[in-house]
Amino acid sequence: MLGPVLQQMAPVLLGIQAGVSLGTLATGILGSYDLPLPLADEGRIDVVVPAVDAIASSYGLDRRETRMWVALHQSAHRIEFEALPGVSTHFFALFHNYVAALDVDLSGAFDRLQSLDITSPDRLREAMEEQGFFGLLDTPTTQQALTRVQRFLALLEAFADRAVEAEAVAS
Repeated sequence: MLGPVLQQMAPVLLGIQAGVSLGTLATGILGSYDLPLPLADEGRIDVVVPAVDAIASSYGLDRRETRMWVALHQSAHRIEFEALPGVSTHFFALFHNYVAALDVDLSGAFDRLQSLDITSPDRLREAMEEQGFFGLLDTPTTQQALTRVQRFLALLEAFADRAVEAEAVAS
């Protein structure tokens, strides 16, 4: 009886988990391409200065140089997604293939939902951050799609790192 209800709730629950995950990531994000997901607002690069400064002070780095490195790195990612033909399209095709390959196991969803303590925001947040809470099945198709996304992002990250390194050597 609860199967159809849980199936209708699955996208909402996945949205909640994604929101919690993104909120958690946001405390460590340095700029607009940090995930690196290109934003729809083309023509602008955002840098989260307090996060950059916090990283610089926690590692004893020069604040000005750290800000410069982040700005150069963000610029390199922007060039990748906006100036190199097909990069953005290819990334989103890989990402959509991964999302399409996701499979949700609803068999234990009701038990997991009943165990939620909605009166405590901290315990609710911890439950949402728990891996596997919403029952995403790890299938070979999902793993292959995720591996393709990760490889492409690693290539883009290597390109950005090399571009920043080349600029640092040049200056």
